[in-house]
Amino acid sequence: MFRFDNYLTLSSEFIPSVQCIWQDHIMGTAMFVVTRKLRALKPVFRAQRQKRGDLSNNVKLAADSSTTCYIRGLRLHDEGWDQCSRIFFRKEEARSLLVPVTSDEIKQAVFDIDETKAPGPNGYSSGFFKAAWPIVGREVTRAIMDFFVTGRLLKQVNSTLISLIPKISNPTVVAEFRPMSCCNVLYKVITKILVQGMRGILDSLISPSQNAFVPGRSIGDNILLAQELFYGYHQQHLPPRCALKVDLRKAYDTVEWDFLHAVLILFGFPEQFIGWIVECVTTPSFSVCLNGSPHGYFTGARGLRQGDPMSPAMQLCQLGFADDLLLFSKADTSSVHVFKRALTVFADLSGLQANLHKSHLILSRSAAPLRDTLLAILDFQEGHLPLRYLGLPLLASRLSVADCQPILQKIDGRIRGWYGIMLSFAGRVQLIQSVLSALQGSTDVGYAKVAWQQVCRPASEGGLGIHDLQALNKGLMSQHLWRVITADRSSIWVDWIFIIGFGISLFGWIGDGTSFSLWHDPWHTLGSLILQFPLGPRHNSIPDFALLCMVLMGGDWSWPPITNMESIGITHSLPPIHGGNDCIQWSGPGGTFSSAAAYDVFCPPGPKVGWSSLLEGTFKIPRHRFILWMLFQKLISTCSLPVLMRQHVCKQYGGRFLFVALTPIGRHWSSIGHRSDGGESILSTLRSKRYWLH
Repeated sequence: MFRFDNYLTLSSEFIPSVQCIWQDHIMGTAMFVVTRKLRALKPVFRAQRQKRGDLSNNVKLAADSSTTCYIRGLRLHDEGWDQCSRIFFRKEEARSLLVPVTSDEIKQAVFDIDETKAPGPNGYSSGFFKAAWPIVGREVTRAIMDFFVTGRLLKQVNSTLISLIPKISNPTVVAEFRPMSCCNVLYKVITKILVQGMRGILDSLISPSQNAFVPGRSIGDNILLAQELFYGYHQQHLPPRCALKVDLRKAYDTVEWDFLHAVLILFGFPEQFIGWIVECVTTPSFSVCLNGSPHGYFTGARGLRQGDPMSPAMQLCQLGFADDLLLFSKADTSSVHVFKRALTVFADLSGLQANLHKSHLILSRSAAPLRDTLLAILDFQEGHLPLRYLGLPLLASRLSVADCQPILQKIDGRIRGWYGIMLSFAGRVQLIQSVLSALQGSTDVGYAKVAWQQVCRPASEGGLGIHDLQALNKGLMSQHLWRVITADRSSIWVDWIFIIGFGISLFGWIGDGTSFSLWHDPWHTLGSLILQFPLGPRHNSIPDFALLCMVLMGGDWSWPPITNMESIGITHSLPPIHGGNDCIQWSGPGGTFSSAAAYDVFCPPGPKVGWSSLLEGTFKIPRHRFILWMLFQKLISTCSLPVLMRQHVCKQYGGRFLFVALTPIGRHWSSIGHRSDGGESILSTLRSKRYWLH
């Protein structure tokens, strides 16, 4: 069937071909002549079309060629991104996941398991294997290695005892218990080895929005970022915003194994490694422990086990987060519909669904008119600030004392509980150090025998070794600031701080001077020069906005002539120039930042006391150490002695009377065999001028 293609009119042969045929002389009616000439043109146009190629076929060929080129380009594009991304390096490191397990690794995994952990169904804790390792170690090692060769677990090894842990004080229904899996030690050793292999690559797999359970990340970043994003929710003039706090129903128990398998394949784990994980995850059997006895026996069909060392890593791989998911968005129907669809698709694929009773939608004040509409879309509960996230309250403004009252009440309640157990001062010190960890005591105000600053000194400096809470808090906050200063851009919170324009400088490693402000950054040993020399820019004819490179030349300092005596101190104690690019360096000892190093800055070390060795080495009982510490502080009370003795003896000797002056007690001290670090007896040590306080 002939069909004229319009594109033939664009050909240079079109008009001449038509003219050639139309000039032919044909007999008949006018209509007959036209039809004959049109018929005569058909072979001509067929030839032209064949010469150019069939259009529909050419379109199909072009489409196929374009598709092939497009797919090839996408593949090259993906390979390029893989090479640039950390996934490329993970593929290179895949071999490390398949390195044969050594006997030392197996022994280390066994000895890393706390012997106080509940045993599995076979009843053996890690304490048995540790104590009997010289006897059982060889066979246990062979059994573990056999799994990594065959990829098969015995049913007895992967059997699990479910222990029900109450979530509340008086549980009445099953939902108020948390099922914890007590696995056999052999199984724990296998999964600990698998997790250890994954530990180095989790950072490249897990989204930067998840910080818990990932080595090298700080969970505190999520709290800081969430607080920044909630800031201003109480203000009417800001654009409407909303946040979703999503709680997944039984996240460990309901995940589909097929979904987990597909995720591991997508991430590119080696097939053999995936086989090991799938064997561990999909072959458990369970019994429920009730009143100390196992009951029932059944196999699993989905889910991960809480108590399995491998479960947190698997949870992160499949979800990208562990718990307490926060989603932020504009407060409009289209954005909330996107969240709704995403949660629905995710539930269909993974089996994990949002718990509508525990999930909340938090709206900013300016989004109040859309409240009912948005809640109807999600079917979530409405949430309000302050909102608890990772154990801490999030607010739209600064924290107030009232917001911190729940924490303060818990601390105060713990301290007041000590009153009923008649603790000595030494006992209180032990509780502060072990239970409250750097707490500065009770909220009551009373007479203090020793200044708190002295109590917070290390034992070697005459204190009790209790941390100064204020200095400790500043040290921990400095750790976050240091990450911003050193541009650790792997954290979303750090990226956020850079986006909003946060700027801070610290003493640095001076290279080319292009990164430091001459007058405002504390690169000088004197600190910020603008604070020391407010008129420095004017007196030295150097602009206030000048960079440090303006006074560097050829890798050396090149200051203009000093014309003012006030500024002459600038050229003294200049730091060295190291060349290369500028970089931030911690100015404390060692040049390496840590929260402990920052604590030493806010609570500087003081002079050592010679008698600290007595407290640390000679006296093992805390009460005795504390009494001796009080003696050296000249705070031993002697009011219980007779009045006459207090008047004539205690005024002269004070606490020394009890420990040195009384002859029987003095003989007792002399009889103690322990000696001080200086080689003297304790009695002579107490009498010596080096250790005596006047």
